[in-house]
Amino acid sequence: MPSSAPNVEAAATFARVSFRYIDANGTKDSFSITTSPARATPAVIEGAKDALAAATNVNIYEVTREEVWSAGTASPLLALDAPRESAKDVIETLMKQPSSQKTQYVYIPGPLDALFVPDTNIPDIDNTLYDAVDLAFDLLLPADYVPISVRFAEHQNTGAKVQR
Repeated sequence: MPSSAPNVEAAATFARVSFRYIDANGTKDSFSITTSPARATPAVIEGAKDALAAATNVNIYEVTREEVWSAGTASPLLALDAPRESAKDVIETLMKQPSSQKTQYVYIPGPLDALFVPDTNIPDIDNTLYDAVDLAFDLLLPADYVPISVRFAEHQNTGAKVQR
């Protein structure tokens, strides 16, 4: 059988770090980023998780880096029932690597109200909680990724199907 995968004994090409979370309604979601193995250290990943947790209403219950680093209980009771508490409500920051034109999103799921310009759905990128997430993921992503845009969105918006 053919395989173009590199030898597993060689150094990894990249690392994928994933964050899984659940909201107060029991809705689960996740996002992942791709970075170099050298940047995806336990301390940097922990910093990104902590900054994200401080800026969200959802319960971040698992972080993985090719293998599980931390797994908590996926309990909606640990998430906050607040405006924008849904795991599908996200502040998404589009990051781009100019040299390769690759893009990745960093999400803040179920963002706190403090992360918005008052009485709007416009992310306040000057907020200290947003800044902490931004800085933490700057350390985790490859060094040449730059922010392109930030917006509030409903990630993977789906409604119930009705039979006709």
